[in-house]
Amino acid sequence: MMKNTVNEGRSKHQGFKETKPSSTKVLDLDQVGQDWNDYRAMQRQIIAEERKQNAEKA
Repeated sequence: MMKNTVNEGRSKHQGFKETKPSSTKVLDLDQVGQDWNDYRAMQRQIIAEERKQNAEKA
């Protein structure tokens, strides 16, 4: 879904010293779960659209 270019990835992780403190940050599981649910809902919507189109073709 989200395309990251190589340059974008590099700019985010310029220095090891900068990224070290953030790596100890606690992962917000509620937010991750919400993002995952949104992603799954979007996938289901796309699949439903494709099925509808295939049904119309048949």
